[in-house]
Amino acid sequence: MTALLPATDAAISQAVQELREGGLVVFPTDTVYGMACLEDLPHAVDRLFTAKQRPPEKKVARLVADLDQVIAHGALVDTRARRLAEQFWPGPLTLVLPHVREGTVAYRVPDHPVALKLLQTLGAPLLVTSANRSGEPDALTAQDAEAVLSAAVSLILDGGPCPLKVASSILQLSSDSIELLREGGLGLQEIEDALG
Repeated sequence: MTALLPATDAAISQAVQELREGGLVVFPTDTVYGMACLEDLPHAVDRLFTAKQRPPEKKVARLVADLDQVIAHGALVDTRARRLAEQFWPGPLTLVLPHVREGTVAYRVPDHPVALKLLQTLGAPLLVTSANRSGEPDALTAQDAEAVLSAAVSLILDGGPCPLKVASSILQLSSDSIELLREGGLGLQEIEDALG
């Protein structure tokens, strides 16, 4: 039976423990509820993709506490990425960046106290996808996520409804181009203004 708990400090500590033991945890972000695992635990990653009903070749973003975690993880952060991170993180912008080992990796710092406390307590990036099955509506409350994923996850942190109620914008930065892959919580004009 999945525990659905108010997102207290004690529940966040319990979520960290579940993640370290290979569990899946659902928690609120500023955009939609996310379902997460630790990427260095292959059995947990398998469970994440199975719960999501998503093919494993489709990449999943990392949520991080700050830009330092992105750099420590192996992403290549240029002046454009730094400028965007300084302006829009925490917030609804996912940056797809070149990576020393993996080609490209997507990162975001969520603007939600529960998500940030979880990431700061854990001290590592989390592999996170929206807390729904592929192709189905995003979970905007803990109850939405519970209705779909209760059999698949270890713990659901209830932090109330997500404030933005729309997925993040995804921007890919390569050495010679910038491409908006998805417009979500942040408009193209705001991104262009930030980049000058």
